[in-house]
Formats: sequence, C-alpha cells, structure tokens
Amino acid sequence: MRVLLKSFLSSDPPSNKVLETRPDAYSQRGIHSREDDGLVLYLPPQNVPKGSKAQYEIVLHRPTTETLHQIYSLYRTTDPEEAELKFIVFKDKIPVFIEVAKEMCNVHGLQKICDILTEHPSWTLAHLAAHFGLHDSFSNSRVNCYLNSSDPETGMSPLQVAISTHNLKTVQILVSANCSLEHLDHEANSVFHYAASTTKEIIA
Repeated sequence: MRVLLKSFLSSDPPSNKVLETRPDAYSQRGIHSREDDGLVLYLPPQNVPKGSKAQYEIVLHRPTTETLHQIYSLYRTTDPEEAELKFIVFKDKIPVFIEVAKEMCNVHGLQKICDILTEHPSWTLAHLAAHFGLHDSFSNSRVNCYLNSSDPETGMSPLQVAISTHNLKTVQILVSANCSLEHLDHEANSVFHYAASTTKEIIA
C-alpha cells in the first residue's frame, strides 16, 4: 500500500510513458548510444535536481524541417542494463517503422509501438504492421522482406498475428502476397488453427 501511494503521489511520469519534449532538454546530456536514424540513449544528467532521479533516457529525434524537430522521450530508467536492453529492442524497429508508417509518429502512435515491443520484443516490422493493420506498409521492401519471418519467442508469423487481430483486410493482403499458409508456431499451430478461433470471413 505504501509503494502504491508513493507511486500515486510521485510527480515523475511512468518510465514507459511516451512524452513529447524539447531539444534544449538534452543539450547538456552525455550520450551512451546513438543510431544514425535519430534514436539516442542519453546518460543521466550530471546535475540532478533534489528529489529527482538520475535516469538514462531513450529519445527519438525526428526532423520535420531543417530547423524544427519532433522529439519524444520513449523510456526512462535508473538501471543502465535495462536502458541498454530496451534501446537494443527499439533501435532497429521504431525509427524504420515510423518512417514507413508516418501516421504512427506521434505520442499516441509511439506509445502503442513501445507497448507492443515491450510485450513482444522480438517482433519484426512485418509483425508490427500486421498487428496495427497498416496495409500500405506491406508494399515497402523494409517490411515485406519479413513477411514469412517467425517470432523467435512464440513462432508466430505476421499472418498469424493478422489473423489473431481479426483484421480481414490485413489477412487478405498477406495471403495475396504469398505468405506461407504452412507455417507453424512453437505450439504447432498453423494459420488454420488461428483462423478457427476467429470470424467466418477469415476462415473463408
């Protein structure tokens, strides 16, 4: 109860809450890791205000014009190992995914992406596109090269993800793109097993 009350009274947002922020907030921060496409893992600030935590921070920088940038704080933690692991999950997926699916580059969209990557850190870009029903993304080579990929943790393919979301149009697009209908997940479930628990339109 004490921990719950302390969390409720804390002025710090949850560590996984996506926040839109400003460039000047990072002008004096050291950099732990950086990707060329705008994802940065910052070291904790040197001068931490009293009562605040010295946190590592994963930040996405997105240029909108030559002078303006959208900047989003994706994750904050005091644990350097946790920060590094989260950065590894995010770095190969989020910058590319929002380049392909620009409509997701906002606080709400990024929150959805970060949440699903926390739940499924080994998903590919095609798994993400299937989950969110981003049909236009499948025409992009950076996404469709993963159409028959398998999630190392569950064995699920993007088509199986699409079926589980009950999104008929996504399923139709993936089937027409020659996604494998023979794929089995780690529990030996085929796409037909997934379809059996969904709508009659998808079964058809």
